[in-house]
Amino acid sequence: MSRIVPKKLMQWREPKAICQWRYEQSKMKPMKKLWVSVISTVLIWGFMMLLWLMAYLTPSKEPAPLQGTLLGALAFSVFCVLLVWIGYWVTLRSPYKVTVYANKICLTNAGGERCIKTRNITECVMSSVTTNERTLPLLTINSNKTNFSIGVPPDMVSKVVNVLASIRVTVKGRQ
Repeated sequence: MSRIVPKKLMQWREPKAICQWRYEQSKMKPMKKLWVSVISTVLIWGFMMLLWLMAYLTPSKEPAPLQGTLLGALAFSVFCVLLVWIGYWVTLRSPYKVTVYANKICLTNAGGERCIKTRNITECVMSSVTTNERTLPLLTINSNKTNFSIGVPPDMVSKVVNVLASIRVTVKGRQ
């Protein structure tokens, strides 16, 4: 009989140094960010102006003055873009909480939860990364759809490898 709620085998929180390393590695190119923001601002501004035009063309409505509408639409567009940038930054800066269940591995951070079923894992590699003159273990999980790099506390490496082996996930590399 299968369990409705899978059995939790272990859980750990990623070291902050790994989180900082991931932030440094995954910064988007400044020009890409700039163009995405400019296009987003123009699209939001255009949509707001289209709403104003619809109100202007409706005879029973008295729309706000054009100058105020232009300024308000631009301010709202900039606010939306800043909100997206702040959310992206917070997501990159937050460490993962890794939970290993009997049939899946779940990663939770400020951006939400992502799970990988153990049957979809194609490769698991334990390597190391040097951050701020410290060498920390890094577990890379490759699956059919996604790849994850997760920091492991140095004192938990052997336990993580043993637990993953117990759910039939072979870990290659340094241990």
